[in-house]
Amino acid sequence: MNFEPEMFLENAVKEKDVRKIKVALSTYITKDPGNHDGEIQKALEYVKKNYGEVWEVHDNRKEEPKENWNIEYMGLLQSDLMNNFSKERFNHILEVGQALYPRNQSRKAEIRRETNRKDGDALGKYLVSAALGIVAVGIAIHFIIRK
Repeated sequence: MNFEPEMFLENAVKEKDVRKIKVALSTYITKDPGNHDGEIQKALEYVKKNYGEVWEVHDNRKEEPKENWNIEYMGLLQSDLMNNFSKERFNHILEVGQALYPRNQSRKAEIRRETNRKDGDALGKYLVSAALGIVAVGIAIHFIIRK
């Protein structure tokens, strides 16, 4: 399969922590929402091979029509994914990501331009912010579920 998982995914799988695995998979989406390098599918295969399935039953929440797809919608989908980690929602996010970030306008290219402009600081800040946001959502969900 020629895939080297990021350490956060590898550790989540080793710990058999499904919540961390879901956050890690969501992070792959954040890094490349257009999935132009195929890392998201490779990460899913890694999880399936080394952990198993992580999908939940889809909650049938209505999807927006294509003309309403935008960055805010993508963010809402990712937030919804942490509440209902369904295969249907995950695949829809990939479809929306590919539409919003075509190959010539991928988020990686966007980040690369920003990084070059700010001497390399932007990428690290962006990834840390994205990861912290995902973790914050996960923690909030955890406390809501425990009540």
